Amino acid sequence: MSEAPQRSRESIERELAAKAWQDDAFMEELRTNPKAVIAKEYGVTLPDTLDLKVVEESADTLYIRIPPNPSEVELSDEQLELVAGGEVVVTAVIGTIAISVATVTSTAQISISKGW
Repeated sequence: MSEAPQRSRESIERELAAKAWQDDAFMEELRTNPKAVIAKEYGVTLPDTLDLKVVEESADTLYIRIPPNPSEVELSDEQLELVAGGEVVVTAVIGTIAISVATVTSTAQISISKGW
C-alpha cells in the first residue's frame, strides 16, 4: 500500500491561499463552498458533520485558532462507522488537519492529529 505524503493544515492553507490570490473564481468558490474545493483539489470528501469555514485575514485583522479541548472530542457515529468499514480514517479533530490519499482501491484517508 503506497500513500501520498500527508500535508499539514498549514501547508494546505498556504496552497489554497496561493491559488486563491491568483484566481478570483477559485477564491469565490473557496469562500462559498470550501468542502467542494477540498474534494476537487485533494480528492477527499470531508464528513457532513464537519463544519468548514473560510476566514480571510486583512493587513489589520488577524485570527487566533483555538482547537477543541481534547477531553471533549469524540468521534461521531458516522465517523466510527466509516472507520469500521475501512473507508475513511478520522482520528480526532484537534488542531492540525493532514490529508493523504491512499492508492489502494482509491480509499481516501483523512488524518486529523493533536497539536499545532
